[in-house]
Amino acid sequence: MDIIFAIGLLLIMSWWTKVFLNHMKFTPKAKIKDKKIDSQ
Repeated sequence: MDIIFAIGLLLIMSWWTKVFLNHMKFTPKAKIKDKKIDSQ
């Protein structure tokens, strides 16, 4: 079970890193989307 947990933790960490890097790349686009949502 410890091995499965360790693998799962690594997958989650790599996924979060990917999401974080994408967020840093596309921050201007995200802000534009937020403004559109706010205007609605």
